[in-house]
Amino acid sequence: MNFVADENIDVPIIQELRKLHLNILSISESMPGCSDSEVLAFANKNNSFLITSDKDFGELIFRQRKILKGVILLRLHGLRSDEKLKLVEEFFTEHINVLNESNLFVVISENSVRIRKSII
Repeated sequence: MNFVADENIDVPIIQELRKLHLNILSISESMPGCSDSEVLAFANKNNSFLITSDKDFGELIFRQRKILKGVILLRLHGLRSDEKLKLVEEFFTEHINVLNESNLFVVISENSVRIRKSII
């Protein structure tokens, strides 16, 4: 299972996910400064879920139907780094089987995880 971490994803989160043996491709490491469309194209090319905290991807995903695998939106603003890490790690350890499906839109927030199927 592949994941593309958008530039806005904290490096400690990427490192923690890699410790969980997840294949994480980082935009900040491989394609810094690229557009949202380029990020989605890269995720699609690699058959990857996109991990982002950028709500602007909603336009490209829902209206233009530009994602194949799915999106994991982190709504964790205002939390300390250790709190973010804990929530993200909990999601990936408790819900990893859900990610075997395609066309998912997942929102991880401080108090909930929402999983919407068939985003396109």
